[in-house]
Amino acid sequence: MFTAVRTMLVGLVVAAALVLGVASAGAGPNLVLNPGFETACGSVPCNWTGLFNPGGTTIVRDTVNPHSGSASIAISSQGNFAPFAAASDCISISPSTVYTESGWYRTTSSTPNQIMVVQLNQFSDASCTFPPVALGFITTPPVTTGAWTLLSGQVTTNANAHSAYLTVGANCNVVCPVGQTVNFDDVLLFTGTLAVTVYSLSAHRAGKGVLVRWRTGTEVETLGFNIFRQVRGKRVKLNRHLLPARGSITGASYSYVDRRAPTRGALRYWLQVVDIDGSRTWRGPVRVRTKSAT
Repeated sequence: MFTAVRTMLVGLVVAAALVLGVASAGAGPNLVLNPGFETACGSVPCNWTGLFNPGGTTIVRDTVNPHSGSASIAISSQGNFAPFAAASDCISISPSTVYTESGWYRTTSSTPNQIMVVQLNQFSDASCTFPPVALGFITTPPVTTGAWTLLSGQVTTNANAHSAYLTVGANCNVVCPVGQTVNFDDVLLFTGTLAVTVYSLSAHRAGKGVLVRWRTGTEVETLGFNIFRQVRGKRVKLNRHLLPARGSITGASYSYVDRRAPTRGALRYWLQVVDIDGSRTWRGPVRVRTKSAT
């Protein structure tokens, strides 16, 4: 089994009508090199190695349908009994410290009892020399198929742990079939906890409606967003379905057009952030002026 780790990359603040910051205090930088598998070393991602070789695992840098950016890592079984996985380069960590870890996975396989894992392998020396002193892992039975899905959690490092490598991969109850493949992307490992960061929120009249725009700095635990219009103190939800978050570690830009916005009267818009645990938080409001008479 493996562990999941999360990190935070702080994006640039985007100027807008309302600038917001909700980054969690004490969150450190992402410790994983090449976390989005963007940098290539031939056909494989730099800073990552297939585990349980020879004859157990193959890894490639996959540019088809990444979670974000231009690539993900595809990890495939060669019919081995052990889990098939990829490991990051050795990372320096601190003992007795809480780390957040996470990664997004996607698979189209319906293999029964498959377990997705992200694991922090800890060592007492500075160079990840075996045997490990502790393991911290995140698993997710049952497995979601067909869509990118988040694995996330926290692990406290061992009292004498000074280095670690992160592994991402999968397991099967019996021998994993040859060609069994799982993709991972946006792998994170950092100290502290992380909440969604909304850097900017704006609204202005555009044509016959109102254009609402917002920018996130990071949204690892964010499920999606709702847009509300406030008129005479009452908030009305505008989108019929949840606007899905893209889950980027560096944030993303979004927009929504309120095509039924009243042309008269003061309008205010609110952004509701919905996290994967069901919690909801409000950002705003931003004000839109009455449309000028023509």
